[in-house]
Amino acid sequence: MVPIGFVSDHMEVLYDLDTEATAKAAELGLPVRRSATVGSDPRFAAAVRDLLLERAATERGTRVERCALGALGPSTTCAPSAAAPPGPNAPRRPAPTARTRRASARVRSRTRVRGGPRIARTRA
Repeated sequence: MVPIGFVSDHMEVLYDLDTEATAKAAELGLPVRRSATVGSDPRFAAAVRDLLLERAATERGTRVERCALGALGPSTTCAPSAAAPPGPNAPRRPAPTARTRRASARVRSRTRVRGGPRIARTRA
C-alpha cells in the first residue's frame, strides 16, 4: 500500500491502512506491505520549499525557471491566489446583458425559500 494522498503518518493513515486494510488483506489471504509517507524527509521538505519560493517569485512578477524531471518539462502553474489581483492579461468576464440579467433573476426567484436562506430546489 502506498499512502499517496498523505504526507505524514497521522491517526487516519495509521488506522485506515495499518489496521483496517491490513486486517482485510489478512482476511483475504493477501500479503501486505505499506510504504512510508514522506513525512519529514529532507528531500520532500526541500521540494516544498522550492515550490513556495517559486510561487512567491511568480506572485512578485519575477520570471522563474521552473524545475522538472523528464522530457515533458514543467506542468502548468496553479491558479492565482484569491488575494492576488488579476494580471494585465487575465481573461475578463463579459459585461452582463439584459438577457443574462433576466436569466439570473429567474434563477434567484426559483431558489428562494420563504423566510429562509436561498437554496436550490431539486426535482424528485
